Amino acid sequence: MSILSQQKQSVSADFPNVRPSLDLRFALAKKLDPRITFTRGSSGTYFGPDGLMRTAGVNEPRFDHDPITGQSLGLLVEESRTNLFSRGDIEGTVGSTPTGAVVPYTSQGQSVVVSTDVFLGPNGQSAKHTKGVQQNDSNTGYFTTGAVLTIGQIYCASIWLYIPSSQAKNFAGKTITFQAENAPSVTTTTAIFDTTLIGIWQRAFCVFTASATSTGIIPRTNANAGSFFYTDCWQLELGAFPTSYMPASGGSQFTRSADVPTMTGTNFSSWYNSSEGTLFVASRVNALGGSGFPGIAYVDDGTINNSMGFYVNDAGSDNIGAEAYISGRVQYGLFSSSATTANKLNKVISSYSINNFSAAFDTRSQIQRDTSGSIPTVNRLRIGALRGGLFPLNGTISRLTYYPIQLTNQQLINLCS
Repeated sequence: MSILSQQKQSVSADFPNVRPSLDLRFALAKKLDPRITFTRGSSGTYFGPDGLMRTAGVNEPRFDHDPITGQSLGLLVEESRTNLFSRGDIEGTVGSTPTGAVVPYTSQGQSVVVSTDVFLGPNGQSAKHTKGVQQNDSNTGYFTTGAVLTIGQIYCASIWLYIPSSQAKNFAGKTITFQAENAPSVTTTTAIFDTTLIGIWQRAFCVFTASATSTGIIPRTNANAGSFFYTDCWQLELGAFPTSYMPASGGSQFTRSADVPTMTGTNFSSWYNSSEGTLFVASRVNALGGSGFPGIAYVDDGTINNSMGFYVNDAGSDNIGAEAYISGRVQYGLFSSSATTANKLNKVISSYSINNFSAAFDTRSQIQRDTSGSIPTVNRLRIGALRGGLFPLNGTISRLTYYPIQLTNQQLINLCS
């Protein structure tokens, strides 16, 4: 008896009374199914359940966590990026001006030194950190230099900041903002650091269009004189959103290669049904604001021309799309009615058979349908990428499930709720 005929024997009216032929629970298992081929040509950082930054080696998958809550988020898939700062971490002797990326902004009333205080940084290592000490009550700061920018290009600057418990009173009702200097076209609001979260490393970022070949990256605070905070993990990257920290050091920039998880051959054909099926994916996109189409999951033939799957319409209205192509021609395109947001868990499910395609998005009570179109011939699964391997998700996949039958519309709604 075939897998398909076995699965068709019993189907509940509310939920499928069948087992999926593929069920990848990345957030729960925190390991990679051996049928998946995973490559990344460099190391990469991610957060463990203890909230500390960790480093995965070459070709080692990253299972990310929320650095504040410790929640398991699943498999992290990102595009290749470069930290344009040649030093993202602090170097120098205690009490001296830091070398590398961070230099004093002397026209403002704040001193910047390598502190004597040794404690865990966002990377989980005990180290001395840059200490910004407020010397007057004006809105002051300091900045970084060293990267050569291209005028008109969009960049994202990010920094990790920390307010120790001893400074809680000094920062009550105050702010720390983070912005780019000499960048009149700022494409996101100046990042505001949450000063109510004391004793926790937090990341702030801003996105800007370069108006000069160099820029100042400035954390500023309006706290009283004598107040101080710490910084680490400075990053400047080409793009409209931040990605995971790339530890540039020693005067050299660092490039993180793209994460590429795929499944091919009999590892793919053993669970995939070419005539009908249902695919469910739960995922998060870490940041929006780009001009592309981050892929959530696709089956394809190695090209963009014959494919079927899900993506985020970041180039448009930030809604979720389900689609299929044959020879480069659209067979169906179904979309969520509302936009997603960064770090939001998105659930999407679609079923297919010839001339019968359905999709549900999150908790919608209605099904999107298309009653015309054919099914593409495919031979692989792409996880966290658009068809043909374009546009990585830049986010996490918490679960991917496949049923080798076409579930009912009500079952799609229930599974996606």
